Amino acid sequence: DAPGESNGFLTGMTASANIETEVLDDAVVIPTRAIQSAQVDGEAVTYVETLNPQGSTTRVEIETGLRSGSMTEVTAGLQPGDQIVIRQQTEMNL
Repeated sequence: DAPGESNGFLTGMTASANIETEVLDDAVVIPTRAIQSAQVDGEAVTYVETLNPQGSTTRVEIETGLRSGSMTEVTAGLQPGDQIVIRQQTEMNL
């Protein structure tokens, strides 16, 4: 039985839960949709675009770690406080 419920669960009911398995206190975490990839000299490169103080963008190669839902840990390439650019993606039917 669920706490505070006297009837319990009924057949056909569903539930979803998030189970926290690990907490990374000093992790740099960004939205997964900000991460891009490209082929450079035949190798896959993972990168994000950062915004510099002059207002232009710079491509920064990153390494990723754990992924949870829509967020991804960045283990190399970014520092806390870096501003990243998330490009709006559009879909075209040809």
